[in-house]
Amino acid sequence: MMKALNHKEILCICNELSKSVGCQLQLVSSQENKIYLRFWDGVSHTDWLLDLNNKAPVLLPTDKQFPKKNIKKPWISFLTMHFINSVLQSVSVLREGERTLVLTFKSFERGDQKITVNIFPRGLNLILNSQGKQVSMFKVKDFPALNSPYKEVKVRTVKDLVEEYQSKKQNQSNKEFIDPKKEYDKKVNKVKKSIDKVSIDIESKKNKIRDLKKVGDYIKLNLNLDLDERLLRHIDLKKSVIENMSTAFSRYKKESNKISGVVNRLEVLNVELSNLLQVTDYNSWYKNHNKNTSNVLKLKKDQKLKFKTIQLPGDKLLLLGGSAKNNSELIKAAKPWYIWLHLRDYPSTHGVIVYKKKEEVKRDTLLLAARELVKFNFKSKQLKYQGIKFDIIYCEVRYLKPVKGSIGKVTYINDKNILVQM
Repeated sequence: MMKALNHKEILCICNELSKSVGCQLQLVSSQENKIYLRFWDGVSHTDWLLDLNNKAPVLLPTDKQFPKKNIKKPWISFLTMHFINSVLQSVSVLREGERTLVLTFKSFERGDQKITVNIFPRGLNLILNSQGKQVSMFKVKDFPALNSPYKEVKVRTVKDLVEEYQSKKQNQSNKEFIDPKKEYDKKVNKVKKSIDKVSIDIESKKNKIRDLKKVGDYIKLNLNLDLDERLLRHIDLKKSVIENMSTAFSRYKKESNKISGVVNRLEVLNVELSNLLQVTDYNSWYKNHNKNTSNVLKLKKDQKLKFKTIQLPGDKLLLLGGSAKNNSELIKAAKPWYIWLHLRDYPSTHGVIVYKKKEEVKRDTLLLAARELVKFNFKSKQLKYQGIKFDIIYCEVRYLKPVKGSIGKVTYINDKNILVQM
């Protein structure tokens, strides 16, 4: 990455740009975070590029062709409307030793004008003043003057800066070759580390659950707090015996419900690792792995509904509705090939598996999605239904038909079923 300009290099740029004093600003163009300026002296023109890069902003002469289309930003519109045909009067540094350039202009119609450019990281800004109006890229801040500007710095000439800038852009366009096998190995190692971390977390939670159960059972049986020293960390001596017993059982239930989510995460990671270990063509894997997925449901602008989102193996998502209206909007927004899930013979939330078209959804992924749907549907009542098997129906969204007058209800055809246990 190009090193940010220092104050002496700003002075060099100031001197170079001062050669265009008396010239007319003939053309302004923009692209992304770059602004192009063309100064005309009546015979020839000089082009300058202002690259408003957050990490290393620069203002340099350029011989690149101007982009044909402008970005639609307030400061670009203001610059074009107010400064075109204005004459550059002076170029100066705001204060000695600092990195803020001030360009003053004169317009027959609009009078005195000013462009202030902060060319330093974290303080980057473009401030335009004309006819008593001010427009800026960011909120204008007052930076304190430097008491003792740094003088001993290495100075690059304007020519050096231009060459370095162009070299940086060339290096960015010639991207370094990426070895798919190395990326694959990184992914496998990352998943393995995650499995180890989640496994340790599960074991820790299981120990905590066992301890809380022991605390609750002991107090219930003995009606005192004379527990082993190891279990005393779950006791609050400021509370009564009954309060501690109630707290222990309450936390036991809460932790028991929470652990199911961590266990499911481990299942997802194990399935992902299993799929990765079956890969033989690393090039195809890397190509598919880095594709932009269409996993985001695009709702209308006035819809701000949120769905419960759960990550599934293979960059797939499970979306779950939280209400009848939520379920209805989920179905409306889903693509025809997405898979819809619902509990058979139970009032249930709707689930939708989001994945790329023509991609395969494996049975393991369906099982994980079905389990998540059951857990989300019963929420705090999960312990009550522990061990019960549920029949989940599923089909592609294209085979659903909303029931008129009943929000969230649908009829379906070509459905299949999958059995899961709570």
